[in-house]
Amino acid sequence: AVCVLLFIMIFGPTIAGCTKIFRNYTLEKPLFIMDTFTKTFRTCFKQSCIMGIIDLVVAASVASGLYVYPQIIGMINQGEIQGSSTMYYVMFIAGLSIAIAVLLMSFYAYLMIVSTDLSMKNIFKNSLALSCIALKKNLLTLLIVVLVCGVFALLTYLFPYIMVFVLPFLPLSFVGFTIVFNCYPVIQKF
Repeated sequence: AVCVLLFIMIFGPTIAGCTKIFRNYTLEKPLFIMDTFTKTFRTCFKQSCIMGIIDLVVAASVASGLYVYPQIIGMINQGEIQGSSTMYYVMFIAGLSIAIAVLLMSFYAYLMIVSTDLSMKNIFKNSLALSCIALKKNLLTLLIVVLVCGVFALLTYLFPYIMVFVLPFLPLSFVGFTIVFNCYPVIQKF
């Protein structure tokens, strides 16, 4: 329980520290990796912790919805329980839509946490606005992220012993850099 609580508390600040590093690489600014990471971890702890908790709650809700709703729909279709499956299809699609919206907002929220001095209310408002304004770029970024994750999942299936050494570093850093590289110009523009 203590390890889970610790993970929940440091999830957001860790992403914020990595986001600051990726942002500096995108802007071609010099940096000391550990110094930048620890400084950002400390200075942005409160806001990034809140955002991390929101991300984890949404991820857990989506994971449970992806598991439960298809089973309920299957039970209704087989006649095991009474009811209409239409309502559960709507709830399933609404849950996925909210998850995608929160994911696209997260692309911008962590960048604004490490780049600006805004309140959490304004970070949420601006990240929602930016995720809608640059929807085409956001969907392209999301597609790239999904493709990279798919390729690494396939490589892990084909070469499990080699990928043990690659997985902790390459996919997450490539995905993080891709997100920051595509989304930070939108923040600069608007």
